[in-house]
Amino acid sequence: MTRWTTVFWDLDGTLIDPWEGISQSVRFALACLGQAPLDDAALTRFIGPPLLESFRREFGWDAERCRRAVELYRVYFRRAGIYQQRLYPGIRDLVGCLAASGVRQVLATAKPTPFAEIILDGHQLSPHFAAVVGSQLDGTRSSKAEVLRAAAAAAPNLEAARAVMVGDTAEDVSAAHQLGMDSVAVQYGYGDWGAVAAARPTATAGSVAELARRLAGGIPGDAGS
Repeated sequence: MTRWTTVFWDLDGTLIDPWEGISQSVRFALACLGQAPLDDAALTRFIGPPLLESFRREFGWDAERCRRAVELYRVYFRRAGIYQQRLYPGIRDLVGCLAASGVRQVLATAKPTPFAEIILDGHQLSPHFAAVVGSQLDGTRSSKAEVLRAAAAAAPNLEAARAVMVGDTAEDVSAAHQLGMDSVAVQYGYGDWGAVAAARPTATAGSVAELARRLAGGIPGDAGS
């Protein structure tokens, strides 16, 4: 039996592969702004961090232009990008098995909550989650630490020592550390693995199958490797 009774899940790069929806939304925003398109490597950097931060980092734009870029991104994302996501193979069964075994599951994502709810609904995962907590559409509660803190508050009687954050970035791992939780870092997502390893996750998983074994057994294993 797992020692983890509550699992906090990241969304992009952990439960779903969001590449098509995010990359097409960024392309749309840039085209509307008359900006030259980005290559795939640059587009990948938009997966995970808050959008305002990503546009600012990539282009050095001022706050007003970054906000406009986010508005345009969301025009496409609401219309099409939100449906251009795919579950990683094996995730549906894993989430279902955890729920059936009595493990409480909470989504903790930097994606705005309304979008995250639609994505979970679209993949028929919502019944397995006790709460869905994301960022705010106005740009607040955008850091993973803020999101995870709010997600923890949405999980009554939480025992941090028996909770784990599952994600693909160093921010996921660091947020778990701040709240006294364990973390499992997945290697199949989009995170910078050097930064993830430096953050020292409790355990790592190279595939969904390995993740299932970790969550079933609560095995610390190869922390930081």
